[in-house]
Amino acid sequence: MDMDTQRTAQSATAMPGSKKSGGFTKKIFLAIIVIIVLGVAYITYSYSQNGYLPWAAQEQVDAAELASTVTAVSRLMELPQETPVYATVSDAAQLKAQQAFFQNAENGDRLLLYPSTRQAVLYSPTKKRIINVGPIDFGQQNPAAPAPTPAPEAPTKK
Repeated sequence: MDMDTQRTAQSATAMPGSKKSGGFTKKIFLAIIVIIVLGVAYITYSYSQNGYLPWAAQEQVDAAELASTVTAVSRLMELPQETPVYATVSDAAQLKAQQAFFQNAENGDRLLLYPSTRQAVLYSPTKKRIINVGPIDFGQQNPAAPAPTPAPEAPTKK
């Protein structure tokens, strides 16, 4: 055999082999991906059946905190009959600088906002007392109240 014939024979045998190994690699890669997806699906399913998912646990904690805060505040004052928006003060110094309502707030205090009655309640669970109660201002003018009009100027004499 001459050199050209030998090279052609080697390349002909190498091509089908490389296709097979490339197809085999793709199949292995797909199998690994399928196993990972099934594993994640199984873990998520088993955790959800046991009631443990990190985001679900946080929602349960928030609901429990809201219920206990509303119960504690309702012992001290009458609250509107609606579900409040709930927040925990995490940076009291910044809030004090922005709004006078939070002047006596401390980190960890609870804020209950009642949008339909436009009422805010700031409660301290450590002191077990209401720190402040006030109206919520959404920055909107009351559409029923007419805007003030300027008084007409009196004519001046020359």
